[in-house]
Amino acid sequence: MPALNAERSDGSSTKDSSPEPPPRTSTPATPIPTCPEVRQPSSTAIGIVMERYQMNEDRAFSFLARASSHGNIKLRHVAQELVDQQNTREPGAFVAAGCARSMH
Repeated sequence: MPALNAERSDGSSTKDSSPEPPPRTSTPATPIPTCPEVRQPSSTAIGIVMERYQMNEDRAFSFLARASSHGNIKLRHVAQELVDQQNTREPGAFVAAGCARSMH
């Protein structure tokens, strides 16, 4: 295998003459949201899915990740939508519906 800076038989160098890429900056272009802003809706959404579909935490996360992937929507947006929908439901509607079904 030839060396990176080897000389050719005609005396020219084999070193790549392309310019060096600019150094990476450690500061992102847009601010990264703090962890609680992202984690809170996701954790809440996992809890909602766990309760609603009687799943463990890993399966609930996989459920949300699959919904995110199939809809081509970021997971945090899927989670936030689920939390928002849950917050707009009538309090006790899920429990009342479950009780009505079990009485018949």
